[in-house]
This record gives sequence, C-alpha cells and structure tokens, in this order.
Amino acid sequence: MLTAIITYWLAALAFGIVGMPTARLLFGALPDCGYAFARIIGLLLTGYVAWLVAMFGLAPFGAPLIVVAALAVCISGVLALRQTSPAVASPAAAVRWVRLNWGVIVFYEALFAAALVFLALLRAQEYGFVGPHPWGTERPMDYAFFNAIRVSAVFPPHDPWMSGYSINYYYFGYLLMAAVSLVTGAHPAVGYNMSLALIFALTALGIAGLIHNLVRLATAVTSHNASPSLSTAAANTDRVDAAVSHADCTVSLRGLMVFEKLFRYPPARPAPEVAGYGREARLRGLDRAIPNYFLKLHQAALAYPISRGRTVLWGVRRIAGVAQQPMTAQKEPADLPVPSSALPLPASPDGAAASSVSDGAPESETTPPPDGAQNTQSHTRRRGVWQGWIAMLLTVIAVLLAGNQAGTLQIIVGDERIVALDGVQLASAVVQALSGAETITLPYPARTGDFKEFATLSREDRIADFNWWWPSRVVWDERPGWNPETQQIEVSRHYAITEFPFFSFWLGDMHPHVMALPFGVLALTLALNLLVRAATPRLWRNRAELLLSGVILGSLYMINSWDLPTYLLLFLGTLALKTATQPDTVILSGRALSGIPLLDRFAPHWRGYLANALLIIATSVILIAPFLLTFTSLIGGRAPLIDLPLIGGLTRILGFVTSKTGLHSFLIIFGVFLAPLIGLAAALARGTARALLIASGVVVVIGALIGFPLAALLPLGLAAALIAAQRADHPADAFALAALTLGSAICLGVELVYIRDVFENRMNTVFKFYYQTWLIWGIAAGYAAWRLAQIAGTLWQAQPRRGGIVAVKLAALVVALMLLASGLTYPWLTAGKAFAEGRHVGLEGRTPRERTPEGAEAIAWVRANIPGDAVILEAVGPSYDTAGIGYGGVSSSTGRATVMGWEGHQQQWRGGDPQLLAQIAPRAADVATIYSTTDVAQARALLATYDVDYIYVGEAERQTYPAEGLAKLPALGDVVFQNSEVTIYSVRP
Repeated sequence: MLTAIITYWLAALAFGIVGMPTARLLFGALPDCGYAFARIIGLLLTGYVAWLVAMFGLAPFGAPLIVVAALAVCISGVLALRQTSPAVASPAAAVRWVRLNWGVIVFYEALFAAALVFLALLRAQEYGFVGPHPWGTERPMDYAFFNAIRVSAVFPPHDPWMSGYSINYYYFGYLLMAAVSLVTGAHPAVGYNMSLALIFALTALGIAGLIHNLVRLATAVTSHNASPSLSTAAANTDRVDAAVSHADCTVSLRGLMVFEKLFRYPPARPAPEVAGYGREARLRGLDRAIPNYFLKLHQAALAYPISRGRTVLWGVRRIAGVAQQPMTAQKEPADLPVPSSALPLPASPDGAAASSVSDGAPESETTPPPDGAQNTQSHTRRRGVWQGWIAMLLTVIAVLLAGNQAGTLQIIVGDERIVALDGVQLASAVVQALSGAETITLPYPARTGDFKEFATLSREDRIADFNWWWPSRVVWDERPGWNPETQQIEVSRHYAITEFPFFSFWLGDMHPHVMALPFGVLALTLALNLLVRAATPRLWRNRAELLLSGVILGSLYMINSWDLPTYLLLFLGTLALKTATQPDTVILSGRALSGIPLLDRFAPHWRGYLANALLIIATSVILIAPFLLTFTSLIGGRAPLIDLPLIGGLTRILGFVTSKTGLHSFLIIFGVFLAPLIGLAAALARGTARALLIASGVVVVIGALIGFPLAALLPLGLAAALIAAQRADHPADAFALAALTLGSAICLGVELVYIRDVFENRMNTVFKFYYQTWLIWGIAAGYAAWRLAQIAGTLWQAQPRRGGIVAVKLAALVVALMLLASGLTYPWLTAGKAFAEGRHVGLEGRTPRERTPEGAEAIAWVRANIPGDAVILEAVGPSYDTAGIGYGGVSSSTGRATVMGWEGHQQQWRGGDPQLLAQIAPRAADVATIYSTTDVAQARALLATYDVDYIYVGEAERQTYPAEGLAKLPALGDVVFQNSEVTIYSVRP
C-alpha cells in the first residue's frame, strides 16, 4: 500500500512538472502563477493528447503513448512560454520564484500529500458496506469502464457491457484515471482506489490554490487603499522582489527591455501619469498588457534619480529603501490591513504615488521607520500568512470533508427519516427532540414513497448507529407514484439525490461528477485569471490561450456533460463583466466582427466580446469533435411535452418542475456556504444592490407562503451580479459574488425545469447541478468568510468603540463556522468510525467473482491471457446485483466486453438511440438461451451472432442457469482454463 501511495505521489509530481509551463503561460496573472493547478492541467493535456492520437488510430493507447504525450505537452509548454515570455522560461527566473514563494510551495505539497494519504487509508478500510471492493451501487459500472479503457488499444473504447459497441457515456474522466494507473503499473483494483485518492488530493490542492490566490489578490488591492504612497507600499524589499518575480510571469522580455531602457534614462520632470505612460509604452512597441503594479514600479523609478548604467533591479531595491511616510488617507470600511510580504505590489489609480518619494534626496538622508512600525509590519505579515493558511484549510474541509446538516439533525431527532419531512414537520420534530420527548408526533402524517406513511418518530442513539446514506437524499418532491399496497397511483414525497463530495469519496463511486471536481476547479481558475488579467483577452490573436481554454472547457463535456453549461456560462459571464467594466481597453479590437449589419449596432468592445464568446464556444466544440461524432446523447428520445415547432424539440429535453424545493431543505444543504456569501454581499452592497438584497428577504417570506421560497434567488443573484460589477477593480470580491450569481441562477433554474432522462423527474437534475453548486459556492464561501473577518478586524481597528457594528459583520461568519462544525459530524461518524472500528484490508479490492481463491485465479488468468478486445460470455442478472452474485463481474474486473451486462444501465446510456435501446432485452434473452438450451446448433448460431470468443462458467452461471444447459458447452468450445470453481471455454470457429 505504501508503494502505491508513493508511486501515485510521484506520478502526480511528474504531471505537475509536465503542466507547469502551460500553467504559467495560462495563469500567469495569478499570484502563484498557476503552481497549484499544474498537476491538474498536466494530467488533462496529457490525457487529451493521448486520447486524440488513439482516436485517429495513430498509436495504441497505453503507457508508452501516455509518456510520449506527456513529453509533447511539456516541450510544447516550454516553447510557448519562451516565445511569449522568455524571461519566465529561464532557470534563473524559476529559481527566484521558488525562493520567494517557498512557503506556499511547502504548504501546497504538504496538503496534497496529506489528502492523498488520508483518502488512500480510508479506501483501505473495510467498514460494513463500505470498503476498497469495487462492488455495490455504481462501483461495478465505474470499474468496468476504468478497466475497459485500460485494455482498449484504439478509441472510442469498447463498451464492456454491450459487445460490439463503444462506450456511450462520458468516459474521459475514466480515461485520465486509467492513464495514471497504466504509467504507474498499478493493479486494476489498486489503481481504482488510488484514482479516488488522486481526485481527492488534486481537488484539495486546487481549492487551496484558489483561496490562496483570492486572499493575496484581495490583500494586495486593499493594501493599496490603506497606503496610497509608494514608499509605504514598497517599504519591504522582499515585497518588491515578489512583485518583480510575479511580473516575470506575465510580461514579455521585450517589455522588460523597454523598462530597462527607461530606468537608465530618467527624465528631469516629474513622472507622468499611468495613462500617459501607457500610450508612450505602446508607441515604443510594447505589445503586451502591462500589470498595474509594474507601472507603479516604473513611476517610482522615474521619480527617483538613478545613475546611468544602473540596472532595473538595483533601481527597485533603491526605491524600497526610501523611508516610510505617514499615512494620511482615510480607510474605506471594507479596506484591510497591509498584506504579507510575498504579495504583488499594487498600483495607485491616480498615478500620483511618485510625488511622495523624495526627489533627489540621497539615501543617507532618509529617515528609517521606527522599531515599533517594523515590528507591526512583521506581525501583520505573519498574521496575514497564518490567516491565509487557515482560510485554505477550512475551505478544503468545508468542501471536501464536511457533510450537510442532515447528519446533525439525524442525531438530534434520532431518526434518519427526518430528511423526508417538510418544513413544518421538521421544526416540530426538532422542538420536541430538544424538549426531551422520547416519541415524536408529527403535526400530520408524512406520506413518502420510500418510508411509506408515518406519523411518529421513535428516537434512537444515532451516534452509535449513524445512517450515512440518507443525508444524501435531502430534497423531496411531491409527485405521483405507484403504491403496491393499494395498487393505485398516489401522490407522495419522493427524494431527489443531493450527494456531496465526501459522501462520494466515502462510498467509493468513481462517477463522472466526482472525477470532474478537479477540472471544475480548473475552470473556476480560468474565470478568476480572466478577472485578474490586465485587459480583456483577444482570443482571435492569442491562439495558445484560445486552444488551452477550449480544452479545459470542452473536456468538461467528455468528463461530465452536466458541467459544461455551468462553467461555460461562468466563463462567458466573467468575460462580459470584464468587457463591461473595461470598455476603453486598447487591447480590444473595434474591428472585431465589423461589417455585419446587425453586429455593427453594438459598441466596438461588445463586438469584441461576441468574437471572444463565439470563438471559445466553437473551439470547445471542435476540440472534442471526435468524441461528439462517436457519441449519441442520452436524452432527447422522449415524446415532446408540447408538440409545436421548436418548442417540441426543446420539450423533448426539458420538462417543467411542479414541486418546489423547501427552504429548509435548501438551507440544510447550502446554509454553511450562503451565510458568508450573503454576509459579504450585504457588507459590500450599496444603493440598488442593497435594495435587491432586502427584496430577496421579502421574497423568501412571500415565497414560503405560496410554496416557492427559492424565488428569492432571483433578486439575490441580481444583487450579487451588480455588486460584482461595482467591485470589478477588486477581482477577488468580484469572483466570489459572480460565483454567488452563478449558483443562484443554477438553483433557480432547477426549480423551473429538469432534464428529461430515463427517470422522467428532476432527481438527477438536482443531483448534478447541486453538486456543482456545492463546489462553486464552497470555494467562494471560503474566501467570503476570510474577507468578512478582515472587514470586521479593520472596522475594529478604525472604530473600536463601535463593537456592535463589528458584531453584525461577524454574525454571518460565526453562523458559517457553527454550521461547518455541525457538518463535520458526518465524517466523524463515517471515516472516524472506519478508522476506529473498521478492518484494514488494503487497496486491492475484489469483486464477487474474486472473493474465492479459485475465482481470483480465474480473473487473473483472463487479464494475463485473453486479448483486450475479446468478447467473453457471462451470466446476465439484475442491475446493482444486490445479492452479490457477481453479475457483470467478469467484464467489470477485466475490462473485456460481454454480450450484455446490467440492462438498466444500458437503457440509460442508449436512451437517445431507439434502435440500440431495442436490442437490450433480446440480448439478455439470447445470453440465457446460450447457457440454458440443450440445442447445440442454436447456441452456436447465437455465439456467432455476437462474435463471442470465450464462455465463462463460474458460480454465478451455475446459480442462474440449469445444469443440463451448461453440460453442452464442451461441444461448443475447448477448455482453456479450469479449476475447482471456474471453467473457461474458447469458442470454436
């Protein structure tokens, strides 16, 4: 087990090295230059290149191709980085960056290693239903896809549960995990469990990276507001070094040469303003966007005489030695203390900072800051570092470890059925439980599909006997359902799935929504980088950025199709915010999309926006075209709800929601995130935004009365969007509020329409979109909580006598921390008990086919001796195999295709293709005929129909089919493997 952990850690490190040049190229505007996301983007691009090569049949998929693809990604990234920013690609720049950021690097690496080890140890524990064995719930399907891709030489990979066809599902996440397992040489079962640990660790690292960047960005902006003089901002030499190092990530060598020349020949007159210098720099040919803080450094250097021949770095250090000037400007209520030493240096918006620098005064005449000021600055820096680390850790815990509030409510009430109660029933149950009642009587009976009808709850000790399953089913809708007792269709409450990340990692389902987590973080980072960069992108010129953004967004569809609309909307919304708040940016081309009659009515910058938007959408689609051309949508095959042109096609996909989510259910899930997010919005709201926030509170009350409380998400989302636009010059604030807007739009949309899948209700729609919202709001809430603490601290320093105002500001933070503590009851009563009471069995889990020595021997023989594209016949049984017989287990364990696996899942995957959908039941019947019939000719004809190569006979086949039917099999094939339990026949031609 230790070997597997170390191997996967080294593999992740290698992918980080592969992705580092690309991460710096794409995320160079961020304070950490994309370091936290290098592993994710390295794995993504390597898998994408290998997939593309295999799709075109240029090379077989396997470890050699993956290694070559990784080398190609690394070399391409280095070449692109050298062409764009040669200074950044130099070893000296890399060494300087590491020296200045070693603290955060150590933190990142420690967090990644701890997350990887934690989940690997958890997967190695067997505790009741949960353990390393890839069987139960959706694990057999995930294991089957994972193994099928491992043994598929060409793509699209074959469907292990429907021979002769390719996987018609979102398989790219399985491909990425299979790629890591192939290059590490891990056993399939070990690779499956370590893949879950890798996903967990990558997501934890990405979340920490986002919070770190948000905190540093916010601190940099607010430190400028707190100190308008450059001498105050540059009082520490290390901060200036950090600014120069950060500038290396975004400014080309050409720009550095221009600055070097200007530094050597300072003008006699005072420094020009930022805007004036920007025009001068463009005349000199500086063709890249110049960060504002670098302009500030230039202004200061021009204001302070530097002798001819001195270098730019000498000039920056010379300025850093100027005495600190007293601060005279008043702080705004939302301003924060001076940042820690490793933050990028901000620029003053008025360009007048140079006036505070002594013009021509010799260094010996400067007055050093008093010792107390130095101690205060040092203390502030240390406090800022620790606060940032705490924010990172708490956010990772909140998103990846904590559960919703249903776990605590189950403990209070003593019954897991509390998830099915409506708001009135739940309130009554909690009040009675807190008053000490042993039996709780509901105000009126609860009629449910899963728990039947009940009017009382008997309290039990749920700490000793915690039900970990039902907290993942918190939203319940009233809809018609079949009552087997009355043999009638009756209206009752039925659950929608409301899983959260730790539930998924605890259960062990490596489903697309789980594998999409780190890549969703990557898409969020792409949006943040867009807000931070100096100007709106010009994707029609920057081909590298266009292609990389297209791969990140487009691959989300191949990993988990539900994610693409969400993160594409985030990207386009962020791009619109950037365009709207920087309409006069020179980087935008007024000629973009000009000459088109309708588009000519738009302002030039909005034509630029449309050009960017169309390009990113088109690129995302084109880059995944091979997948789209070999994939049939799982939806759209149903009859339209409204049979009218256009509307009919839309209603084949979308249905209308009739039952609304209760406010109590929504707060049970998202209350821990909404508290700091709404608190931050309230702290920053002004004017119309504040009125909209008040309106959202009113709408909650009115909506609760009319049965639609989440209608309040509309004014809340609008208020957040307005505040984000107002705070565009504070990218961290704007990002958090844009996330609040996006989540509000998603959750409101789920209240109106649902995706018409095989379930024909919104169970899956709530599941997929709430899962995304958990990640998006969780990260934004982590930053919002830190920001609220900073605001409250600043207010206390400025107005210590007005403690009441500070208490109000901290109220949302306190509520969030209390709810976070409540959410930790879930990992405490699941993972905590597993470590304390479970049995350590290692990472090599087994399917029912491998739980005897004879069965394990047979599966190992299949893996070693049967080609990956062979078809093996095995028994067909009910989906989910609740009896644990092992239906579909041979194909799941080995990746080799069988004629028919789980019928219910194939009906989901082939729902958009009526012809293939019609084949599922006949295939299952034909498998039964082959095993059961005594007619050798009939069986031989069916074997030829499905191109069966091998017939597997184990305990599952003996339990399912008659012995007389199995007795004819020697007439159909030769025995190639046999022990006391399993016989495998090679079918004769």
